[in-house]
Parts: sequence; C-alpha cells; structure tokens
Amino acid sequence: MNLTEQITAYVSVILVMLTLLRIINGITGSRSVKDAVLLTAIFSSIALLGAVVAKGLMSFSWSKSIVLNQYSLASVLSNTWVLLWVGVIIYLIGLGVLLRLYVRSTRFKDWGTLGNLRVVPIVKYFRDKNRKKKGDRKGYETKSPKNVDDQKTIEILNKYLGDTAFHRRPLLIDNDDPWLTRKIVVSMMVELITSTNEEFNYVCCTVSPANIWKIIKLACNDDEECLAKMKQRLVFVDAYTETFGFGDEILTTRIEEMRTEDHISIVSCSSAAGVHKGTTDAFKILKDNAKKDLKGGRGACTVIYDTISALAISETEQEISEFIIHLTAAEQTYDMLSLFIEPDLESRESLSILSMRACCGKPIVIGGQHEAV
Repeated sequence: MNLTEQITAYVSVILVMLTLLRIINGITGSRSVKDAVLLTAIFSSIALLGAVVAKGLMSFSWSKSIVLNQYSLASVLSNTWVLLWVGVIIYLIGLGVLLRLYVRSTRFKDWGTLGNLRVVPIVKYFRDKNRKKKGDRKGYETKSPKNVDDQKTIEILNKYLGDTAFHRRPLLIDNDDPWLTRKIVVSMMVELITSTNEEFNYVCCTVSPANIWKIIKLACNDDEECLAKMKQRLVFVDAYTETFGFGDEILTTRIEEMRTEDHISIVSCSSAAGVHKGTTDAFKILKDNAKKDLKGGRGACTVIYDTISALAISETEQEISEFIIHLTAAEQTYDMLSLFIEPDLESRESLSILSMRACCGKPIVIGGQHEAV
C-alpha cells in the first residue's frame, strides 16, 4: 500500500471505533441499566470477534492475496499492532460504559462519557481543589430565593392550585384532559413570570417543547414583552424528542429553530437520569440569566414534570420511583415548587405513580375549576 492508502485505512479504523462508541453511548443513554450492560457486552463481543476473524483470515495465503490486494482496510486490520490498539480502544469504551452505568445507578445522572470522570477520585480531588480557589460554588444555590413568600406569588398560586401550594410542597395534578391541564398550568406560568420573579423549568416527556411554546404564545397574546420575559425565566428540559421523536425531521428542525431563531433555552436529554442532569443544567442557565435580571440573587423556581412516568421505557419503575422521592424532597429544600402532571391517575397503580402519591399527597384536579381560563 502507498502512503495515501495507509492513511485512508487507518482513518477508516478510527471512524469505525468512533461509530461504535456513538452507538454504545446512545444505547446506554436511553435504556435501563440491565439492558445497557447486555447490549454493551454484545457489541464488544461482536467487535472483538470481528477483529479475531479478520486476523485469522490473513493466515490463509489465498485469502491474504485476494483481500489484501483489494481492500486496504483489511490490510490494516491484519497488522498485529492495529488489532492490539483496537482491543485497547474497545476495553476503554467498556470502562467508559461501566462508569456511565455506575453514575446512573448511584447518582441517577447522565453526564456523558467525559463528564462521568468527575467521580474518579483523583479527578474529583483536583476538581474540588479548583472550585475552592474560585470561592463558594454553592453560594447562589443556597441563598433563599427572592420573594419566595411574596404575597402576589401566593395569590396567583392559590388562584390556580388552591391553598395546596403552601410552603411550596410538591403537587400531583390529575386531569382526564392533559391539554386542558397544560393550558391552565401555562396560564399560571405566564402570570407568575410577568408579575413576579418566579422562574420555571418545564420538563417535556410526552409532548414537544414546540407545542408548549404555542400555548405560551397564545397565553401571551403574542405580546413581545411577555414572550421576552418567558425566554428569560423559562428553560425547557426536552426528554420527548430524543426518547419518542425517533429522528422525525419536523421535530428536530423545530427544536433547532426555537434555539437559534427564537432564542429559547432548551436542554435535551433521553432518559429520567438525563432529566435529572437536565434540570441541573436548566438551573445554571437561570442562574446566568439572574445575574442580569435579579442582580445575582435567584428567583423562586417551579419545575413542571409533564408525564415523567412515561420514561419508564428508559428506566425501571424502581429507578423512576427513587428519582421522584429524591427530587421532591431536594427541590422543596431549595424552596422550589414541583408540579407533576399525570393524566388518568385513578386507573394507574405503577410504582412511580405510588411514589408521587406518597410524596405529594392526594392528587388535585384543576381542569374543572378553571375552564374559563
């Protein structure tokens, strides 16, 4: 082979390994831990078997003369050192996957391949040391929100949710018509954002952020000042597009347009663990916005989980149940209000729904009370 053929072949090997990494990352990010381990083992076995077969074929003179003369990639794979590096890369990919699964099972977060290195002791040591140099990183988060007990805020919450919203306790909202419920919740969100310092995260699990934004535009009557405030104090966490969008072009295109043209903050994720990380990222976005809008202080924040139980496709019911128990208590400690929209609760007795009932109490129905909204 000449130099050009060698470079082409080695680049081909690298691209194959990167593609394998991308596939494994995609699978482990959107499946349960058990499925992810099984699929990773299958992919790794296939890759190693392919490398062994390629090397074995090269031992036959007839196959060597045919294959090497026609395919430079096979020639590269026949090199012992290349096969060794392929094995090392597969081993490192396996370690990365195991680390990702460890983080998902112990922290219930999905930081990605490189992000997960923060839990490795030596990386954690230097990371914490660097943070101490920069000062108290928790200063913003631990401050009490501005106007969390503001009378105007309480009046609006009571108007839409009744007096059940006291002390920002988590609430489970039940309604036979989820779109009517969304309309009412969005109306409350618009009124709070335009009248107070309230901030919002809207977690979309069974509906695209694009459809929620349409409701917001109607609630704002397309008023530019109203929409500008919504963009400043609202962050979407989009678990729908990657989990249930299946690459549909209209969905991905609209999300990209919302980001680039409408300047709407959207954090994408593909699992309940991803939602956990997504809400953290959304919190940081609101923090950056607050530096301009609230002069360093943070506003009171409400997180709307729109049918999070649907993500049982990517996690087990037990994992989602543990996540719900964690987030309701944690967000309440941060003086945040957690709202769960779950339709038709009477006929559903899954573990995640039972956990919502245990953490939130009796579901409230808001559709029939505010039909005129």
